[in-house]
Amino acid sequence: MKTLTILLAFIALSFATFAQKTFPQKTQFSIGIDGGYLTGGLQQTHKIVLGASAQVGFKVAAPLQVLVNAGFLNFFGKTVYYDGLQDAPSYASSTAMQVLPVKAGLRYFLEPNFYLQGDAGVAFLLNRSGVGFNNSNAFIYSPQMGFLLSAGDKNFVDIALQYQGSGKFEESTPASKYGFIGFRVAYGF
Repeated sequence: MKTLTILLAFIALSFATFAQKTFPQKTQFSIGIDGGYLTGGLQQTHKIVLGASAQVGFKVAAPLQVLVNAGFLNFFGKTVYYDGLQDAPSYASSTAMQVLPVKAGLRYFLEPNFYLQGDAGVAFLLNRSGVGFNNSNAFIYSPQMGFLLSAGDKNFVDIALQYQGSGKFEESTPASKYGFIGFRVAYGF
C-alpha cells in the first residue's frame, strides 16, 4: 500500500509541474546522483547503494529519445551477526561492492515533462577479488519513470524513480546478483 501511495504521488506531481511546454528538441546531457534500497540476495550482506551517473539523450522523434548512460555505484557492506556459533566470531563484515554500469536505452515522453524509460547494458565489477566473485561483469536492466523540471532557459532537473537489476556475478551464487529500487536526481543541460 505504501508503494502504491508513493507511486500515485509521483505521477500526480509529474502532471502538476510545469516543466516545459514541448518535448525535448535537442540532445540532452545530464549528471546525477543515484541511490536506492537493495532488494534480492545482495541485501543480506549490503545496506544501500549510492553513486553518480552521466547520461546523454538523442532525440529520435518528438516523444522519443535514445539514451547512453554510464556511472559508478557503491553498494555499502554491512555487518551480519550470527547466533549460536561456538569458538568463532559472532559477526562478519561485508566488503563494499563497486560497480561501473554502462547502459543504453529508450525514453518515451507520455507528456512533455513525464517519461517512461528502459535501459539495458553491462555492469563491470571493479573490486571482484575483494568481494570474492568469479565474473567481473553481468547483464543489467533498468526500467524507470520520471519527470523534468525547468531550471532556466535550456536547463532542467531530472527526477526519476527506478529499479535496477543484474545477472549473477557468480553462477553458483544466487546472492551475487543485485537489485535495487531507487532514484536518480540529475541536472541537465
